[in-house]
Amino acid sequence: MQFPGIDSPFSTHYSCQKMSTIDTDRQKAPLWDEVLTLSEAASYLKLAERTVHRMISRNEVPCARVGGQWRFVKSVLDDWLLSRMQVLPRNELAPFLDATGGIVRLAPMIDSRHVVDPVEPGEPAAVLAQLVRPLARQGIVVDVARFVELLLSRERLSSTAVGMGVAVPHVRRPQDNPPGAPPLLFGICREGVPFDAPDGKPVHFFFLLCTTSEVVHLRLLKRITLLFREQTIRDALLSCPSPAAMLDELRRREATLFPGG
Repeated sequence: MQFPGIDSPFSTHYSCQKMSTIDTDRQKAPLWDEVLTLSEAASYLKLAERTVHRMISRNEVPCARVGGQWRFVKSVLDDWLLSRMQVLPRNELAPFLDATGGIVRLAPMIDSRHVVDPVEPGEPAAVLAQLVRPLARQGIVVDVARFVELLLSRERLSSTAVGMGVAVPHVRRPQDNPPGAPPLLFGICREGVPFDAPDGKPVHFFFLLCTTSEVVHLRLLKRITLLFREQTIRDALLSCPSPAAMLDELRRREATLFPGG
């Protein structure tokens, strides 16, 4: 079974092994409600059980073996499926497409006040707290520790690092984002930090997604992935002296790579 997908590291980001790292002590109640058996997962995905078995054998679907049986987490399946999807029904896309002409550009979505430079190397919690700081300064996030914990709970399911030196931290449910937050914040760590990336490389670029729209979320993921495939873009951004210069460079590179939008 082939899902329409994005040709990017997102399509292989999740793995059976990743699921074994879930911190069940901290998340017993919500995870218990979301844990699915093989039969339930097949029904949820609207696939035959034998098809899901084949996908497991090819390491194509996020799962964990518990007591000799396969188990799945619904929210992880949601993330995995969304990351592989390329098209959504017109009725879901209509409001966003009508407002933007169907184009998602990164640079115009990032205000210079929402660029964190530099992000100091540290543990994931410390890095995420730095990314949230601009929202706290604007009064958009009042309880920084709580919001950071929401981001960390998503990281415990599987890292939001996607390779190429990029991570896209986000909460598990878009509706948990703070009202009034910008759709995107950008942070840069020139030294790089370990973030459990699928390619094993340190992360230099952090895009904190705060949109409450799954459609916008998906389109931003796709644009980030396509854009940051280019090593020259990554090198150019690392050498920029200021947030304004970074946004100018990002805007110029997007226009060059995607002249039609």
